[in-house]
Amino acid sequence: MADPPEIDRGFYPALGRGGVSAVLATLHGEIEWIGAEGFSYSSASRCAPQEVLHKLLVPLARDCAPT
Repeated sequence: MADPPEIDRGFYPALGRGGVSAVLATLHGEIEWIGAEGFSYSSASRCAPQEVLHKLLVPLARDCAPT
């Protein structure tokens, strides 16, 4: 399994390119996503990459999209 810095090097560039499949491919099948304290989009939990997409990335993109 890749170490966290290696995962970061793949995850954030994939986000920048907007490739959902590429973003999800950088995540382990049972990722433990830990959001910053007080961050409303995510909390600590073990989940599948699809859950990161639906519980974090989709709401974040929806709420932060330029109008």
